[in-house]
Amino acid sequence: MDSINFRIKFLIDSLYNGNISLFCRSVGIKQPTLNTIVGERQSKPSFDILYAIASNVASLNVDWLITGEGEAFSDKKGDNLQKDEKEFSIIESQQR
Repeated sequence: MDSINFRIKFLIDSLYNGNISLFCRSVGIKQPTLNTIVGERQSKPSFDILYAIASNVASLNVDWLITGEGEAFSDKKGDNLQKDEKEFSIIESQQR
């Protein structure tokens, strides 16, 4: 299974043609932070980073982002928002 770092890099490559700066502006993440996630360091993203990505990438399958299971994008637009918010609440409480 691919790492979450790989999945974030996949989003950058497939949606922004590898333009990290544009991706960062689009989702509201500082570029140096993202560079530590997708660069050589391969740091694990925080809840805030995952939430920013999930909130700003249209049709993103949050299950795929977090676990790697399923497809990267959902055909349903906005149907899973409530489910996604519940999953992120659980993740956030586990990080505390």
